[in-house]
Amino acid sequence: MIDWVRDVSAISPNPNPWMPVNIANVSFTGLETSLQFNVKKSGTWGPNKLNLNYTYISATHNFTSAQESRYAITSMRHQLNGQALFDLSEKVQLNLTCRLVQRIEQSSYQVLDAKILVPIYRNLTIFAEVNNLTNTQYIEAGFVEMPGRWFKLGLTFAHKAIENPKP
Repeated sequence: MIDWVRDVSAISPNPNPWMPVNIANVSFTGLETSLQFNVKKSGTWGPNKLNLNYTYISATHNFTSAQESRYAITSMRHQLNGQALFDLSEKVQLNLTCRLVQRIEQSSYQVLDAKILVPIYRNLTIFAEVNNLTNTQYIEAGFVEMPGRWFKLGLTFAHKAIENPKP
């Protein structure tokens, strides 16, 4: 793992330059679990599937006590993802996704996304997607500020490959 480190300083802001360092000893332990519920009942609309995923990660980085890390302290600690798929009609689907994340030494944040899918031909589907519906301001790993609410329109093409074709 490569990280940017610098010597600790009593001066604020720290005047010491960041330097890339190859960290030889990094230990990750964690837990990941996932549940899926198929709740589709007869009819053309209503809830279809519910997914719930949880991830816990503990990372141990070996630095000298005189160094501070730029990225290691932003590792994800907890992540809870929930996804609900609804049939709005015979063909139209709504996918809602909620993500709750807590990173080391940062406040937790929640992001909500929505996507509507409409198949228009055998392998073609159009979609409209809104990411970060609540316009949450949050920072991912590496102190990268993520965008607020944003929209996407698109077209997907699905192609199923033929497995083991006969000669």
